[in-house]
Parts: sequence; C-alpha cells; structure tokens
Amino acid sequence: MKETERQILRAAEVLFADRGFEITWADIAAATDLTPGVLRRYFRTKSLLVDKVVARLLARRWRPEWDALLGNRAAPLERRLIRFFTEYQTQGNRISTRLWTRAGLAGLHSAGRYSYHAFVVARVIGPMLRELRHEQDLPSPEQRPLLSAEVELGYLLYGSLAFPNTRMHVFDLPVYGSAAEIAA
Repeated sequence: MKETERQILRAAEVLFADRGFEITWADIAAATDLTPGVLRRYFRTKSLLVDKVVARLLARRWRPEWDALLGNRAAPLERRLIRFFTEYQTQGNRISTRLWTRAGLAGLHSAGRYSYHAFVVARVIGPMLRELRHEQDLPSPEQRPLLSAEVELGYLLYGSLAFPNTRMHVFDLPVYGSAAEIAA
C-alpha cells in the first residue's frame, strides 16, 4: 500500500469516527492536504473508501493467536477467557470504538463481507461456547448445534468486553477498571 493511500485511510478513519460517514471529499482532502481529484485516483467512490476503512478496522480487531488461545485445553478455561477478554478489550481506542459504533449505526455491521454477527460468532462466541460445553461434558457444537439462547448468552459475555470501551470513547463516561483488574 502506498503512503498516500495510508494517509487517506488514516484521515478518513478519524473523520468518519468523529463526524460520521456523511463527510465530503472536500473534508477528507482538507485533512490530507490533497485535492479531491487525487483522492479519487485512490478511491473512485466514497463507498469504496468506506469499505476499505471498515475492512481495515475489522482486520485490526482480531489477533490470529486468539484462535489458538481459546482452543488451548492445556490451560484452564477461566485463565484462557480472562487473558482473551483482557487482550481483546485493549484493541479499542477512541477512533476505533467510535468508528465501529458509527459503522453499526450505518448498517455496515450486517453488510455481506463485514457481517459483525458472523465474525463474532465464528471468532469469539462459537469457540467460547465450544469450550464451555467441553468443560461441562456436553456435546460439541458439531454434535449438537448451538441454541439461540446459548448464542445470546455468548453475546452478553462478549458485550461485557465491548461496552466499557463504548462508555469511555463514545459516551465519555468513566470506566472503573480494566478486564484484567476486575478479574484479579
């Protein structure tokens, strides 16, 4: 990726997070010291720019090593979940949390390749529920599909990771301790 493209993406992330996806090419051009024509050479439409920003955001929210961590039965499940929750919660900062919230409000979480539900169930809730079932000697999700109530319980646990960042970065409210501090 060229430096100019990175510059455009960084400026767009900040502007989208602070002001929403309705910003104009002129706003992005002013933030990058580029002309709207130069912006269009890199992104023909604002929709393509939004797609790229959201794709980068989703990619940055996940570390591949978490797949192995959640499934590593050599470590106690409680310790794995605390470590995952602690590390995952640190992925959010003001820009990414506000951008993620705006993307959800704009309907981008349910859009095909950015399906928030599919991502969270595949990467977090499914593995977490698989391990909880294993701990209780219950059938695996392959043997008995997850119940909607189980998925909802998983979302409640997952929400405990996300909401402190939302309180802090979207609502500007205090957060009383990190996941690591609370679990200690």
